[in-house]
Amino acid sequence: MLYIRSIVFNIYLYLLTVLLAGLGLPVLLLPRRAVAGVLRLWARLVNLGLRVICNIRVEIRGRDRLPDGASLIAAKHQSMWDTIVFFDLLPDIVYVLKKELAYIPLYGWFAVRAGMIRVDRDAHAKALRHLVKQAKTKASDGRPILIFPEGTRVAPGEHIGYKP
Repeated sequence: MLYIRSIVFNIYLYLLTVLLAGLGLPVLLLPRRAVAGVLRLWARLVNLGLRVICNIRVEIRGRDRLPDGASLIAAKHQSMWDTIVFFDLLPDIVYVLKKELAYIPLYGWFAVRAGMIRVDRDAHAKALRHLVKQAKTKASDGRPILIFPEGTRVAPGEHIGYKP
C-alpha cells in the first residue's frame, strides 16, 4: 500500500506542479508578491496531497520562533520537500540557490521572478560577494533569507562540510 501511495503522490505532485506553473504563467507578468503567492499555494497543495494521499501530517515544531521580517535561516537540505515547505512557512522568503536552477523551464522562471538569490558556485569569492550584496538588499526589504549551507541534499544524520 505504501508503494501505491508513493506512486499516486508522485503523479499528484508532478501534475500539480505542471498545472500550477502553466496556469501561473500570466502571474509572471505581475509583481513579485503575486509570484510568491503562487509558490505559497503550490506549497500548501503539496502538503495537502501528503496528508490526503500519504496520510502524512506535517508538523512544524518551533514555528512560533520563526521571526517576522528580515532574518537569515540556515537549514539542512534533506529532500525536495525542504525546497517547498518554506514557501508556506514564510510567505515572502528568499531562497539562495545555485544559478543553474534558474535555467530550468518554469521552475527557473518562477524562482527568478520571486526574487531568489542565484549563486555561481564556481565563482568562489566573487559569488560570496554577490550573495552578501543580494542578501543585504533582500533583508532591507524585510524578507527572510534561507540558505542550505552544505549546498546540496544531505541524508539525515549525515554531515558534510559547508560550502564556502
